[in-house]
Amino acid sequence: MWRLSKPSNRTLTLSNSSGITVRTLTGASTAAAVRPSWDARADNGTRVPGGTYTWKPTAEARDTQGPDLTLTGTTTVN
Repeated sequence: MWRLSKPSNRTLTLSNSSGITVRTLTGASTAAAVRPSWDARADNGTRVPGGTYTWKPTAEARDTQGPDLTLTGTTTVN
């Protein structure tokens, strides 16, 4: 969960261990908590193989004031 202080446009990218993006989720949010979820499916709808995936959310304030939010971490698909 990420807490945003103002309305923003957000993107969550998920990449495999080779660094290839397998899924990109986008949306707009108000100033609130964001709880993105991933169903372990690639952009084409197929289930990804088990392994470790890197997630990277970014949020850009719609008023373009202040720094963008960028985080990174990993998750495991069994």
